[in-house]
Amino acid sequence: MHPFSSLEDEQRRSLLKYYREQEVAGNVAIKSDDFRDGQLLVVNYTDQFNESTAPDDWDWRMEVARGCVLFKAAGCAPEIVVKAMPKFHGYKHCPEAQRHLDADGPLTIMQKFDGSCILVACFRGEVLIFTRGAWHNPQTRFARSLMSEETMAALEQMEGRTLAFELIHERDAKCEQNRGPNRLVLLYVCEATGLIIPVTELESVAQSLHINCVVCEVATGNEVMQRIEHLNSTTCLRDLREGFVVEISGKKIQSEVSDLPASCKISGSSTEQGLARQMFPWCKKFL
Repeated sequence: MHPFSSLEDEQRRSLLKYYREQEVAGNVAIKSDDFRDGQLLVVNYTDQFNESTAPDDWDWRMEVARGCVLFKAAGCAPEIVVKAMPKFHGYKHCPEAQRHLDADGPLTIMQKFDGSCILVACFRGEVLIFTRGAWHNPQTRFARSLMSEETMAALEQMEGRTLAFELIHERDAKCEQNRGPNRLVLLYVCEATGLIIPVTELESVAQSLHINCVVCEVATGNEVMQRIEHLNSTTCLRDLREGFVVEISGKKIQSEVSDLPASCKISGSSTEQGLARQMFPWCKKFL
């Protein structure tokens, strides 16, 4: 279940107070926009917090400050609009995941394209499209352009649900070139009740939306560890083009490789090579 699923009015008030305090501390950014009789508040942890905080030091409220959206009207407790996909850490920081991998347990591997994250919810009868940091920006406009009228009609029937998509678009600066046609890929669905649908069951939702679904495959812990070993032995950046996500018992985990091997071949200018070496740990992970 999503951590937001059972919050009462006072707990949601305390949640917003906590996020305001974290905003002052520079740990989250809150983007507010007028909406009907109140405001939509998009909450996203900052890069500085993400990069400087050890996995064991994350509070659960920060883990869900990953594009979560609250609605606040004067004199009323905040309402949850978007139950964002919680932050997931490396498997080395998750004893449950380590035990599962060591036992060669079953899991699901999902393909990752590193596009922009798009979050969609139907709130008070209106379909709202967000990125992790804003309600309106170029990425949300690109996403809307890829949604047919059939898609919008289906979303209007999903009041209370949160859906996360990966945006692959040639005009999105975050997305690498040659990623295929412009499209949205369904990654995550959280029901109004807070139930997070397993990735293996997303296909029927994607079909109802006339949208692509993330490609996934059933695997085992040993197979995942073999893939990690393969990444560890990589000698060319082009071999790191694709990443993958692993879901174990409904929870997503990732693994990082900290250093770029000296044998890794990088082409381009000295500046490009330096940037590639800085980015390498982020390429070599499943996230």
